[in-house]
Amino acid sequence: LYNIDKMKKWIIVICVLITIGIVFFITKTEKDTETLGDNYYYLSPYEAIDVGFPEGAIIYKSSQKNLFSDIKIQGEVISINYDKDFIVAVQQKKSSAELVKDKMLYYFIIEKKLDNVIGPLSKQEYLKKREELGVPRELKLKEE
Repeated sequence: LYNIDKMKKWIIVICVLITIGIVFFITKTEKDTETLGDNYYYLSPYEAIDVGFPEGAIIYKSSQKNLFSDIKIQGEVISINYDKDFIVAVQQKKSSAELVKDKMLYYFIIEKKLDNVIGPLSKQEYLKKREELGVPRELKLKEE
C-alpha cells in the first residue's frame, strides 16, 4: 500500500513537470509578433504568411497590434534590432534568377520619433547613415 501511494505522488509530480514544460515551450515559441515600441511591430515570416503577406516578415506601425494599415518594411526581413529611438533592419531579397547565388541584402533605419524610414541602403550606405544619425553601436544586426 505504501508503494502505491508513493507511485501516485510520483505520477502527479511528473504530470505537473510535463505541463510546466509544455507551457514554457508554448510561451517561448509564441513570439511571432514582437512589439518594437512607439506603435511599431515586427511580424515573423510564419505569422506574415498566415495573415496574407506571402513575401515574408514585415515591420509595421499601427495604433493596435495586427492592424496592418502602415507597413514600413515588407518582405523577407531577416534581422531587426531596436531601442527607444531607432529600429534597424536587414532584408534579404531573393533573386529571380536561380543561378545567382549572391544574397541581396538591403538595410533600413527607422527613426521612430519622426516616423522616417531610411532605406533600402547598401551596407556601406547603412553604416554611413548610422554614424550620421547617431544610432547606438549596441544596435547590431545578424546577417544570414
